[in-house]
Amino acid sequence: MKKIAPFLFLLSLFVVTEAQTPAGAYEELKQQAERLFDEGSYRRAHALYAQAEGMDLPAGEARWVSFRLADTQWRP
Repeated sequence: MKKIAPFLFLLSLFVVTEAQTPAGAYEELKQQAERLFDEGSYRRAHALYAQAEGMDLPAGEARWVSFRLADTQWRP
């Protein structure tokens, strides 16, 4: 059992890290897209939000992405 404990500990760290990666990736993508939106680079922001559309997001964030896609689509 003593030899298995370190392995299980490392495995649990891997699982926790992997579970946090998609949320972190979306937050980084959202920050970049919002920065571009604030700068008036609507096409580039739209492209980033289009990437986020394919992610598994909570309902509120998915609505935000849909809103931003529509909002950036009509802007020059």
